[in-house]
Formats: sequence, C-alpha cells, structure tokens
Amino acid sequence: MAKVLPSLDESEPVHGDMSTVLYLIDVHEAFQKELGSYKRRVDSANASGVDDPAGTQQDLAKMNTMWAKVLTKSLQKKKRLGEAQKVCYILR
Repeated sequence: MAKVLPSLDESEPVHGDMSTVLYLIDVHEAFQKELGSYKRRVDSANASGVDDPAGTQQDLAKMNTMWAKVLTKSLQKKKRLGEAQKVCYILR
C-alpha cells in the first residue's frame, strides 16, 4: 500500500487529451477492482489478529490506517479523473 499512495496523491496532475484521460480512468477502475480483492485479505487479517499479541495489534492498526488512506485517495482520484473527463468534453 505504501507503494500505491504516491500515485494517488492529489498533487499529481490529472489532465491530458480525451484518450489519455479515458485510459487513466480505465487503469484506475482496474486498480479499484483489485482493491476489492485486497479488502478480503485485510478483513481476514483483522479477524485473525483479534487474539494476537500487542505487537500484531499495532501492525494491524498501521495496516488499517494505510488501507483507509488508500481507499480515500482512490475515491478522490476517481473524482478528479471524472472532472478531467468533463473538461476534455468541454474542450472538444
């Protein structure tokens, strides 16, 4: 997740011609589908970590914080890509 966060950064520009924006939207939609498969893993890790030592609980807390950031930034990027798509339609 730490590797993914920089690509979701709001300071990364989301612009280009229509084909570029549509490509970025497709790539991001595939990424969001992949997040769905990871959600099951996160849920499983949380369920199995309930009775584990405090160190594992700290690791789970960090993982959950990172997971929340990735989901939030992913939704923000989806919104920005939609806005970029609207701008491309206007400029056509």
